[in-house]
Amino acid sequence: MANQGRLLLSNMQPAIKEIFDISGFSTIFSIFPDTETALKASN
Repeated sequence: MANQGRLLLSNMQPAIKEIFDISGFSTIFSIFPDTETALKASN
């Protein structure tokens, strides 16, 4: 039995965000500029 969940990423340093963008991970993961925005999106 699998639980459904979400992984939300926030507060990424610019260099890490750039790596995610270049590698295409930005299209796979939900990335938010700050924790508050991520938590609002999770509802």
